[in-house]
Amino acid sequence: MTTAPARPAPTAHPSTDSLSLAQAVVYVAASLMTRKVYQTVELPGEASVVYAGDVNHDIQLLDVHRHSNVSGTFEAGHVQLLDERTGQRAEFTLTGNTLRGVMGPAQTPFHGSIERDRVFLFDDVRKTRQVFTVRPERMNGRQALTRPPLA
Repeated sequence: MTTAPARPAPTAHPSTDSLSLAQAVVYVAASLMTRKVYQTVELPGEASVVYAGDVNHDIQLLDVHRHSNVSGTFEAGHVQLLDERTGQRAEFTLTGNTLRGVMGPAQTPFHGSIERDRVFLFDDVRKTRQVFTVRPERMNGRQALTRPPLA
C-alpha cells in the first residue's frame, strides 16, 4: 500500500494577511468608537469580512469565512490585537474619532479616522489610503442595541 505524499502547509499571503489584520483593526476601532454592533467590514474590490464575537475590554472575534480568531484587549484607549492564524499583531490608540498605531510583521505605522460608517486607514510608510465600510448587525429589521460605554 502506498501513501500519498503529505501536502505542504498553506503559506501565508502577506498582502491578504495584512488586509485581514487591517479589517480586524477597522472592525474593533469602529465598534469601540461608535459603540455599535457591526457584522461586516467591506473594502471595494475585496471580499467582505463577516465577524462574530465580542468587543469590550477583552476582544474575541471570529472571522467567519477564514475560520480564524482575532483576540486582544482594550484598556484606557489602547487596543492590542493578535491574528491567531498568522501571528500578526496590531496596536493602536483611540482618541475621539481617530486612531494611530502599528500593525503587521514590520509593525508598519498607520493612522486613521472614522466618519459614520466609513473608516479611513493611512499607511504612514507607503503613503496610501484605504476606505473601509462597516455594516451594522441587524436584528428583526432594526439595528442591534448599541454597546455599553467603556470606561
